Amino acid sequence: MKNIFYIIVSIIIFISLKSCGLPYCKKTQFDKIDLEWMNAYDINDTVCFISKFDVDTFIVTSKTINNPTNTNIFYIEDGCNWMEGDNDYKANADYEFSLYHNGSKYRCAFILIKESCDSNAFCRFSFAGNYLSSFIKNFSFNKVHINNHIYPDCIYLDSTLFHSGRYQLVLNIDYLIWSKSKGLIEYKLKNGNIYNLHKSF
Repeated sequence: MKNIFYIIVSIIIFISLKSCGLPYCKKTQFDKIDLEWMNAYDINDTVCFISKFDVDTFIVTSKTINNPTNTNIFYIEDGCNWMEGDNDYKANADYEFSLYHNGSKYRCAFILIKESCDSNAFCRFSFAGNYLSSFIKNFSFNKVHINNHIYPDCIYLDSTLFHSGRYQLVLNIDYLIWSKSKGLIEYKLKNGNIYNLHKSF
C-alpha cells in the first residue's frame, strides 16, 4: 500500500513538473545520409562559375551544423529552452554564400533541417534575392552531365518555385541545379546566360 502511494505521488509530481516545463529535451539528429548535404563546402571555399561572357565568384562565408551529440533526453543542450516550454531540438545546418556577379554582391544560403527521426532532412534555398517559397521535403534526384562531369545527385529548381525579396539586389534567375555532394553546379539567368561550375579553390 505504501509503495502504491509513492508511485501515485511520483506520477503527480512528474505531471506537475512537465506542465511547468520539465528539463528534458526531445532530440532529432541528422544521420550520415542527411549530413552528406553538408560535405560540399567549407568556410572560405571559393568557387568560379563561367558563362560565354563572364565569370561569377561564389564564396562560402559561413557553415554551421547543429546536431545533438547526446540523445539522453535529460541532457540539455543549446537549442532547448525548457524554461519557456521548448523541449524540442531539431537538428539544423546551413551554408551562407556571397555571389559576385558583374561587380555586384548578392547573398545566398542553403538551409537543412530535420524534424523527425523517422523522416529525411529537408532543405531550403535563397539565391541572389530569390527565396524558395517552401522547404523541399521529397527529393527527386537527377543525373546531370556538365563539362564532361557526371553529377548523379542533383535537384533542379526553376524560377516558379522562388519569390523575389524586397529592398535588395535581385538576380533574375531561370533555374539553378544543386548537387547533394558537390553543391551548386549550374544556374541560368532570365537573359539566357548559363553559368557552369568551373573550379573550386
